[in-house]
Amino acid sequence: MAVKSPEAKERALARARAWKARNAERCKELRRAYRLANKERENENNRRWQEANPEKVRALRAKRAQYFRDWQCMRKSERTGLPAMFNPQDVRDLYGGRCWACGSSERIGMDHIIPLKRGGVNYAYNVRLLCAGCNLRKFKKLDHEIAYPEFRQRLLLGADAMEVIS
Repeated sequence: MAVKSPEAKERALARARAWKARNAERCKELRRAYRLANKERENENNRRWQEANPEKVRALRAKRAQYFRDWQCMRKSERTGLPAMFNPQDVRDLYGGRCWACGSSERIGMDHIIPLKRGGVNYAYNVRLLCAGCNLRKFKKLDHEIAYPEFRQRLLLGADAMEVIS
């Protein structure tokens, strides 16, 4: 095999890119078929890459976390048959990316003030941000039904009001 010049390699790459651009659907289908036929090999390659790039894996997981929580919220709305009538990013911006009850910015997710199972609606006015800990504490209860008085007060007033009171 003859050694190709850098210019020839670049021309070949350009032709390949152009073909892929023209045949995007076919490339997608071929890639999907390959993944299905070679699951073990693909999983092994992914595992090796993750072991070799732990910092990139951490960054990707952090980046995907908010999308995963939004996806969970959307799936929940599909299960209940009520469409989500809000943009999760708008809710996140409204609350500044912080938990309504404690002000934390760790493990933030959407919470329905009146839970869907209790007749709540999937509109922005019925959604707020709560961290995982506060959301687990609240569960399917309404704010006034919560047994812990200090937590109930935080849910009713919000973290900013609690800072002013303290």
